[in-house]
Amino acid sequence: MANNSDTLRVSRQLANPSVSERQLAEHFEIDTNKSEPFRPRFRLKSEARAILHPDDLMIVGSLSVRDLFAQARQREYREKIANGWDGLRLVSEGDSWFQYPILLREIIDDLFQEYAIFDMSAAGDSLHNMRRGVQQIIDALKAESSHGLLLSGGGNDFLDRGVFSHVLRGFNRSFNTADQYVIMHRLAEVMRSIEADYAAMFEAVTQQVEGVRIFCHGYDWAIPRFGGLYLWPVMNDKEIPEPLRPDIVKIIVNAFNEALSGVASSTRFGGRITYIDCRGAIGRSDEWFDEIHPKNPGFSRVADRFRRAINGALVA
Repeated sequence: MANNSDTLRVSRQLANPSVSERQLAEHFEIDTNKSEPFRPRFRLKSEARAILHPDDLMIVGSLSVRDLFAQARQREYREKIANGWDGLRLVSEGDSWFQYPILLREIIDDLFQEYAIFDMSAAGDSLHNMRRGVQQIIDALKAESSHGLLLSGGGNDFLDRGVFSHVLRGFNRSFNTADQYVIMHRLAEVMRSIEADYAAMFEAVTQQVEGVRIFCHGYDWAIPRFGGLYLWPVMNDKEIPEPLRPDIVKIIVNAFNEALSGVASSTRFGGRITYIDCRGAIGRSDEWFDEIHPKNPGFSRVADRFRRAINGALVA
């Protein structure tokens, strides 16, 4: 049985507003029974729950793990600013490449060492939803006197099973190359929608926040994996031959990067958009945590590309 000091320690870490993201992570694990694609779910470890005071358990239970980690990140940001931070201030909005709690040390975790980042990201968030909330991003950029905005989005919009399935053909004995399974005009249609969402966000931010720079990124070549939650099920339903599946994903990822690179380079945004190409940063299949998220070293290499772009644009 845990002693009183153990109970007090865990209670403070989970209920006290001074808790850090890293301290929170010690007490949670992934809930495989409730996790869904783009929405990882977590639960308190049994040892943490066993020694947690009932009042604190109610506090923890009233918030999602995503909320707890979002609050912890914003507290760390506030502490950094309160302690006299005089370096670059950034706002980030994105998907699980920016916020994948507990199990992975993603891009924002890595970059936070060098910049003060006010993070608004959420695992599972779509680019279309970010576009609807762009005024909140603009308000945060102004309130925090931020130098730049980091954006990560579009993957969830595309990997919705209905959208992904819509651009793929089913098994055909006469097909022997990856491109034959991709319905190119449908893929182009999806990419135009993603371009439109990015363009609307770029326009709103650059028009309303003077001088701010925006940094966005494409994804690396994800690798379909047996039993995966994101890529494998759709390709299995389509009965696409397994050897062709990685090349199909490459076609799609390349199309995404080309679309984003094109809209980012538009002269209408005054040269204030920086597109970051992340292809090739992660590498082999054993460098991936799952089908679409790299392990920590891969995320660190992606963060290095962000770091070079940020410093190149904002550091004199």
